[in-house]
Amino acid sequence: MGYYNRLDVEAQAEIDRIVAWYGSNKDLPDYVLNHILSSKQLLEDVVTLWENGGSKDFTAEAAKPARKVKGRRATYRKPRFELTTVMAISIVVSIWALALIGAVLLAGV
Repeated sequence: MGYYNRLDVEAQAEIDRIVAWYGSNKDLPDYVLNHILSSKQLLEDVVTLWENGGSKDFTAEAAKPARKVKGRRATYRKPRFELTTVMAISIVVSIWALALIGAVLLAGV
């Protein structure tokens, strides 16, 4: 088997591993799947753990938190208005107001 053909076979084997893992774990919550699929290293670790039977309970019930968390976590909060944003809006509004006042004064002359 040639070098490039062997690379294709190895790549296909890796894809088959990931597809098999996803097929048996697609019932996990979306946020868990997104987190796992966003990191190549984490995905490889999870697939290897799954293949070795490291965790027998890879179900949606096992992924649920033990208790309900009240409120949202800080990492998922919507960003607040920062001081720089408020200052930028204030500058734009004051320039607009000065331009409007100038236009009124010029029209009255």
